[in-house]
Amino acid sequence: MISCKKSVAGILFFSLIFGFTNSVSARMQEKTKTQNVKPAALMEMKKEYNDRAYLSAMIVHHNAAINMANAELNNVQDKQVKKWAKQIVKNQEPEIKQMQGWLDALGGEDRHATLEMRTSMQAMMVVTSNMDADSSFLSMMIIHHAEAVDMAVKAILHSDDPKVIELSQNIIDTQIAEIIAYRRWLAEREKEMKQEN
Repeated sequence: MISCKKSVAGILFFSLIFGFTNSVSARMQEKTKTQNVKPAALMEMKKEYNDRAYLSAMIVHHNAAINMANAELNNVQDKQVKKWAKQIVKNQEPEIKQMQGWLDALGGEDRHATLEMRTSMQAMMVVTSNMDADSSFLSMMIIHHAEAVDMAVKAILHSDDPKVIELSQNIIDTQIAEIIAYRRWLAEREKEMKQEN
């Protein structure tokens, strides 16, 4: 699970990227029109990006979300949170299969990207005892989703594969909507706890 400080950090991070990701589609259309006119910084970032590393990392990231959701299903108390956990599994399992097929066509796993993401996932999970299971799960998923959105934005900006771009846009749309829903639930839970005290 995560600490409250990490939860706040994740929410702040999401707030910073939210306005930017809302205009990603428009930016991509402009990118297509001006393919050869790019800022030097953007060109430099593109050199560091490749679909093979992105897909390798995102597969690990999705698997971590599924593992967290399945673990939550064994501890869940709130019906809505249980529904969300099931939806994560339902959404991300097909995406993993899709990405794995593309990755195989690119030559297979990027080992460095895989190991780096596994390390990131391990660091994200810090056990705490001051939150109930449902709140801990949603707080952790907010940070987890925010990281996925950040990765997907980079793919949209730098990938040349329309399939990867479309998948990344779907990830952004789905997971931003889920972040908003999770935050609303957590706000309501906090109000309830204050009233009980």
